[in-house]
Amino acid sequence: MRRLRISRACNLLMTTKDPISVISAEAGFSNLSNFNRVFLEEKGVTPRRYRREAEQSIQASI
Repeated sequence: MRRLRISRACNLLMTTKDPISVISAEAGFSNLSNFNRVFLEEKGVTPRRYRREAEQSIQASI
């Protein structure tokens, strides 16, 4: 279940400009700090950095 929630969050981070707090809730996390901790454990980066790196990757491929 945790991986599904993180996967949903990754998709939202890459496809929307919604605040991370909103994405956290939409992915099923009730606590933002818990979301940040779990995301870091699963992905090795914070949600903010994940979004920034995804945006840079997309821009580099254009």
